Order: sequence, then C-alpha cells, then structure tokens
Amino acid sequence: MTKLLTFKNYEIIIVANTLGNFDLKNKGSRGRNKLIKRLAEKAKEYNNDLEDIKKPYYKKNKKGEMIVKDNKYIPLDGANLEKLKEEIKEYNDETVSINFTEYSEQYKALWKQLGVYEKELKGVEAEVYDIVLDQLDAAFENDKEKEGK
Repeated sequence: MTKLLTFKNYEIIIVANTLGNFDLKNKGSRGRNKLIKRLAEKAKEYNNDLEDIKKPYYKKNKKGEMIVKDNKYIPLDGANLEKLKEEIKEYNDETVSINFTEYSEQYKALWKQLGVYEKELKGVEAEVYDIVLDQLDAAFENDKEKEGK
C-alpha cells in the first residue's frame, strides 16, 4: 500500500529547515533525515517552478535568465505584478505529496518519537511539529488502530 505525506508548497522549506532542530534518536533520526532529504528535493522543484511562474513578468538577458539589479528582478514594462502575486499565492497553496513506502519503517519510528516528544516547542518549531505529526498520524492511522491506540 502506498503511503503519502502531503504538504502545502509553502510548508516544504519551513518543515525541512526546522525538522533538523528536533532531538531524535536512532531510527527516528534516520526517518527525519530521509524526510528532510525528500523535502529538499521538493524544495528544489518548488524553486524551479517559482522561477518559471515569474519569468513572464521580468526582463531577461540573452540567455533567458531574469536580470537582477540591486538584488531585485527588473519587471517588464506594463507587467501586472499583482497578477503575479496571485499566481504565486495560488502555487504556494497547492499540495505536494511524498511517497514514503520505501522508508516506511524509519518514518514510523519518526512518528512514534514525535508522538512522545517531551521538549517544549514554541513558534515555528511547534507549527512544524503539528504539520509533520498530522501527516504521519494520517499515514499511520491504520497502524494505530491495529496496535489498539
């Protein structure tokens, strides 16, 4: 059976960058590292897609690369940047799924360790904890029922 974790595009980088802050051991740590690696792959895709979304709105050089001046892209004359913002928001709200059947055992260990995580979490770490644990709970829901939890 295929198991999926599903995140919003805007969550990928935050989760990948923050998950490494959690103190986990053994298989749980390995599961976290596998998840971070998969999220990093998705983040690369995300950044590439974001560049593709932006390209029609900005000036490009002869190689087709967007021109940067003062750390900003130079908009095309008459470019509707409000429409671009809407497109980016829409893209950020799209979901991305990670198939993790291959690393199911490590992800299950991550799920179990996060389920009993005792350190106090605040801010972004607390949000990431909720995001990841909600996804793992959903993925292992049947396992939880089988174990009588």
